[in-house]
Amino acid sequence: MSKVYLVNVGANSAHASMARSPISDDGSFVFVSFPHAGIRGVRPYPVKARPFVRGVDIYHTHNDPDWPNLTYGDGCHSPRARALRRVEENDILLFWGLLWQKNGKGWDAFTGERSWYLFGALRVREILEEGQRPTDASASRIKRARQNVHFYRGELDEGNRVFIGCTRYSRLFRVGVDLEVRDHRRTVSMEV
Repeated sequence: MSKVYLVNVGANSAHASMARSPISDDGSFVFVSFPHAGIRGVRPYPVKARPFVRGVDIYHTHNDPDWPNLTYGDGCHSPRARALRRVEENDILLFWGLLWQKNGKGWDAFTGERSWYLFGALRVREILEEGQRPTDASASRIKRARQNVHFYRGELDEGNRVFIGCTRYSRLFRVGVDLEVRDHRRTVSMEV
C-alpha cells in the first residue's frame, strides 16, 4: 500500500522580506522556491516567480521541486527530512507551503495575509540515492533527473535522494488547497 508524505517546500515566513509565493482570489498561485542567498543554484527563478523575489540574485535559489521535470530532491539526513528515507516507489509526496494573498501584480500587491496550502503532488516512480548520477535513472527519466538541483556536482551528496515522479499522477496543482491554518488577528506588516 502506498504511503503519503507531507513535504514543506518553497519560500516561507523566514524568507518574507526576500521571496513570497503569491495566491490570487481565484486560488491560482505562483510557486516561489526559497532563496539561497550567496549560493548559486543550477537554474534561476522561473520568469513567473521573479516579480515575487527581491534583493536576491535570480540564480540564488534552491529551485526544488522541479515542477517542469517532476522531480524532488532532499538531504534525508537532516531531522526535517528524515522521514523521506522511508519513501518507496509508488508512495506520494504531497507538497505544502506558505502562500501570500495579493490583489494586483508584483511585490507591492501583497496584502500581508498568508496561509498554508497544499499545492502539488509527486507519485514516486523512481528513487536515486547518494552517490548516484542522473544516468543511473531509467533511460526515459535521465533527462528529467539531470535537471534536479541536487545533481549540482554530477552525483548525489551523502544522505541525498532524488525522487522522480510519474508523469501521469504528479503535478503542480492549478489552485492551492487552503489548509485553513491561519491567525485572523494577525497580518504581516508590508514594511520589510
